[in-house]
Amino acid sequence: MGNDDYKADLDAVNITDRMNQDSFIKASADYYQGLESNKINRSKEFKQHFDYDYLYDTLTDGYDEQTNQAVVKNETAKRFLYSIKHNKNELSE
Repeated sequence: MGNDDYKADLDAVNITDRMNQDSFIKASADYYQGLESNKINRSKEFKQHFDYDYLYDTLTDGYDEQTNQAVVKNETAKRFLYSIKHNKNELSE
């Protein structure tokens, strides 16, 4: 997963939710205008639809008490979780 995939995944969820109130054209135009003007944070809005704990449980294989860290399934999942947790509009490296 690259940055474009991250943004597309979050944007699709966020715009789809906005379409409950507006047309696709209006929902997507308002959304992207909000992103451009920094009035919207894509990961904060995404977390209104998916609880972070649910994402964490889905993308990890538990907790390693010896290292005191989550056992993340892969590097992509680790970057995704970090970006969501820290409200990043872009996928963190």
